[in-house]
Amino acid sequence: MNAFWKINNRLNISSVFGTDYVYGTSESITPPTALSEQRLGLKDYLRGKASKSEKGSNNISSNIRINYELPLGDHNISLSANMDYLKTTQNTTNISGYGLPSKLNSAAGINNTIDGYRRSLAYSRYTQEAQLGFGGAFLYNYDNILDVYFSYKADASSLLPKDKRWNIFWATGISYNLHFIETPILSDVSIKASYGVTASLAGINPSLVEPTFAYSLNGYLGYREFYLIDMYNEDLKPERNTSINIGVDMRLMNKVDLNIQYYYRRTSQMLLTVPIPPSNGFTSQLKNVGVLDNKGIELTANAYVFSNKNYSWHSSFNLSYNKNVIVDLYDGDELYLSGNPYPDYKEGYSSDIIYGLKSLGIHPADGLPRYLRADGTTFNSQSEKAKADDFIILGRNTPPIVGGWNNQLKYQQWAFSFSLYYNIGGIAVYKNQSVVSSASDANKNAIKGQLENTWFNIGDNNKLYHKLYYSFGGNLYLNEGYANNLSVGKTDFIKLSNIKIKYKLSEKQLGKLKNTIKSLNVYLQLKEIATWSNFGDSDPESANLVGSSQPIISLGLNITI
Repeated sequence: MNAFWKINNRLNISSVFGTDYVYGTSESITPPTALSEQRLGLKDYLRGKASKSEKGSNNISSNIRINYELPLGDHNISLSANMDYLKTTQNTTNISGYGLPSKLNSAAGINNTIDGYRRSLAYSRYTQEAQLGFGGAFLYNYDNILDVYFSYKADASSLLPKDKRWNIFWATGISYNLHFIETPILSDVSIKASYGVTASLAGINPSLVEPTFAYSLNGYLGYREFYLIDMYNEDLKPERNTSINIGVDMRLMNKVDLNIQYYYRRTSQMLLTVPIPPSNGFTSQLKNVGVLDNKGIELTANAYVFSNKNYSWHSSFNLSYNKNVIVDLYDGDELYLSGNPYPDYKEGYSSDIIYGLKSLGIHPADGLPRYLRADGTTFNSQSEKAKADDFIILGRNTPPIVGGWNNQLKYQQWAFSFSLYYNIGGIAVYKNQSVVSSASDANKNAIKGQLENTWFNIGDNNKLYHKLYYSFGGNLYLNEGYANNLSVGKTDFIKLSNIKIKYKLSEKQLGKLKNTIKSLNVYLQLKEIATWSNFGDSDPESANLVGSSQPIISLGLNITI
């Protein structure tokens, strides 16, 4: 619902109010006659399972804004203030039980007299969270040459403790049009700069900040278990982002619009789930762990290559480069999260580094992998473990350079478009190369027993090839589980992601239908068509065959009546 009140030519008040309710339900039935129930050998009154889930979600939002404009000749001043409120309520109920009658396959047939592991269970959860914000903005414009703005925002969230509930954010910026530069080659030049502070509550819920308890589905001697949901952290703060942007816009040869922008973003109070001693009753906790810097350059170009009554070609190109580095970690210069000998995060290094070993390949004498240590010696992977300083930086998982090229061509009633995008500079670990993990499943890589008796040179006898499992060790599995220089590949690629051909029928072709049909378009679209890459494993974008994009061909019809 929208409301607008114009008090006079300079002052107005507007408001927006909205609410939505989403309800979902699901039900699962395993009838008592199912083979899975029959095989258990249970008595008839214990057979059959029903489970039902219901979930409702309600959002209420409102915003009130006051705007004031003051024109003073070539100068224009705008002031605004606003208040916004958001409340979210979620209610979930789950029931499950056993012992269904043969002719009543629904949750209503659950036998509530059953004890033991097949007793009926019920679970319900009700949560509410709210956000309240007040803000203001100032904008000054001089003759469409100079723009200056400043904004201020104070937000409160029920997700945070009362003494840390309010957070202050602000931003300022300036734009100046170099109107005195007007040449056939260069025109419409403007420079822009901005500075801002924002925050994010992503990943935070009430149980992570304050003690939150719930009843368990389990009990003992008639008493229900009442447990702490998460290991809360009363010192938790939202992530804080400080951004600086400097850019320039220009037009080249009255045809190409070019934008170049440099950005710097510092994320402080970075949120991560970190391991904690199990003696706490939990193995992990959400904490503010450090400071991360991101900086880079973005370039965007748009051009009408040519355009007339019958032909047109519009092309756009974009490229961005990003570099990130861990500036500070609050609890030391390294952070270990996954239990590996190498750190997951380290001060002075990128946040997406892939560490690994330097592989020397398979030694032909014993069939065991060899790796290079930091001191220049080698180890055979079976009798020795890798040490922390044996790991080297193989590269970055996230490509630092990404971009795309989009084109739209038109000829009379025909339209043709295609899109390319690319990634440069990333690496990934191969995920689809099968390995032998034990003697019992050796046939997954080769015929079982094929490698047990192998000769390397003519005349060799009884050369026994090492099995990949040793009851006294397991170092081979451990070392082979780490990435190495032979198990990663560059994920550079160019992908032809979209081709579309469209034909629009003219009024003459529509004939008598033109009074009813405003427009009619027929199109053929091809998506995820081709990828050019040297990544030797699977889709370089996902580094996996599972979930990778598949080609899609669509034939469609758009009609406007």
